Amino acid sequence: MKKTLAEIATEKGFQEGLYPSGDYVEIELFRYAIAYKNGSFYLLDVSKTLFNARQIGRKSGATEKGFEFQLAQLKRWKKQLGELIA
Repeated sequence: MKKTLAEIATEKGFQEGLYPSGDYVEIELFRYAIAYKNGSFYLLDVSKTLFNARQIGRKSGATEKGFEFQLAQLKRWKKQLGELIA
């Protein structure tokens, strides 16, 4: 059974919310989210924002394994970036 990305994220303990309108509001609910734009899914580091389930709640072929892979990939990129900056 296919799940939405929002369902997978919620099962992983991410909290659903809405992007604040107007002024930027810094609320740290979780670390990563998947966004859908122009036909592609993106994993974002959104430490200071909330995700909008309407944007990532489309039915897709996303799986829990794929979600875990994307999280691991982002962590690797962040580590490599940190090593380049240091």
